[in-house]
Amino acid sequence: MTADLDSSAPSWPISWLNTPTRSDGNGRFGRFLLALKLRQILSAPTALSLSAQVRKQKDKYYKAFAHVENPLNRGEATFFVNDMLAMLLAAQNDLEEQLRVRWRSLRSLEERIDTLKKTEKDLGDYQIATLFMLGQVLLFGPRNGVTLDEVADFLERSKQTVRPVLKSLTDKGLIEAVNKRPLVFTLTEQGEKLLDLRKLL
Repeated sequence: MTADLDSSAPSWPISWLNTPTRSDGNGRFGRFLLALKLRQILSAPTALSLSAQVRKQKDKYYKAFAHVENPLNRGEATFFVNDMLAMLLAAQNDLEEQLRVRWRSLRSLEERIDTLKKTEKDLGDYQIATLFMLGQVLLFGPRNGVTLDEVADFLERSKQTVRPVLKSLTDKGLIEAVNKRPLVFTLTEQGEKLLDLRKLL
């Protein structure tokens, strides 16, 4: 099966989405197969965004099957394909808007970091870079907090070099350890305020 849309394109979404039957498995496996195909044709983010859009337009999704399975339609798949393409377009639009919002948030954080470099003379480059990393994690997830190893990788320094950086930020009340094994750090409320993150969350 090639990654290009071909003459079989109208039929494979229906057969895949009906595998297993929707009454048994809610079509999840079929949507997984469709996502794999979309990843080849478009992109992984597009494939992931479609599942969220199906949940948002669940009624339209099931009606599309009802129309194509109606005996009076004699297997005509045009309306089904149109409905699926409309949901895919909506998923793409939602994804694009989410990326715009995240890009603006990242730019705001970068501007705040540039300001801190000029105004917070008691914060060194490693400390500010660590705050920048923790700010991104808080804004974009998928979890809050970073491990000692992750900070060391981000700063491209050894853990021995990074430990004093994290200790100094902890002493200043800007970050705190939320787990010991593994050692995980997150921003405190004071740290979030310093980075001016509240308006971005």
